[in-house]
Amino acid sequence: KALLFMGAGSVIHALGGEQDIRNMRGIGKVMPWTRWMFLAASLALVGIFPFAGFFSKDSIIAASLDHGWYGDVIFVAGIAGAFLTGLYAFRLFFIVFTGEPSAFVREHFHAHHGQEGPLSMRWTVGLLALLSCVGGFLQFAPLWHPLSGWLDPVDRPFVEPTSTQEWLTSVLAIALVGAGIAVAWAIYSAKRVKAPTAVKLFEQKFYWDELYDVLWYRT
Repeated sequence: KALLFMGAGSVIHALGGEQDIRNMRGIGKVMPWTRWMFLAASLALVGIFPFAGFFSKDSIIAASLDHGWYGDVIFVAGIAGAFLTGLYAFRLFFIVFTGEPSAFVREHFHAHHGQEGPLSMRWTVGLLALLSCVGGFLQFAPLWHPLSGWLDPVDRPFVEPTSTQEWLTSVLAIALVGAGIAVAWAIYSAKRVKAPTAVKLFEQKFYWDELYDVLWYRT
């Protein structure tokens, strides 16, 4: 998530503060470094092997199976969330980083001395991308778990899924994440399916900004 935020910050910086993703379409063509870093972050977030999120997210979801019927409910919610994560993460990626640059991007994009941003932004994004790719191998629950072993004497886990539960969770999660990515691709990249009409309440973020304004600035 840190890498996603910093990648988004690089794009916003390159476009002079613009934050509407509809104006960022196709910026991957002029920001290839950021595009690859953002892809690594997206794959890690949704939990695709061998990226870091695969090792952490799936273990958390699998652990719910060792907690009775209530855990089963959480498991179903977590698996459904995996589908939605694949959908919304790659909706963002396909809209912003694929296709031809929009007229707004062509007009407002500015390079930093021929680079996508200052060195202070590029090296931190690169380091986080590296960790997103290999950081998960610190612990792989079915095969090696040095971190858990180190913490066991002082902080044993409340639940421990079996290897079968771990593998079942991984297979289901990756399948549903893949389905979510496929839906995002069909709608926002290939444009084979029409995007659903935005619900006004959701588009306005439940009018939270307006409520905040009334409560703290107008009263």
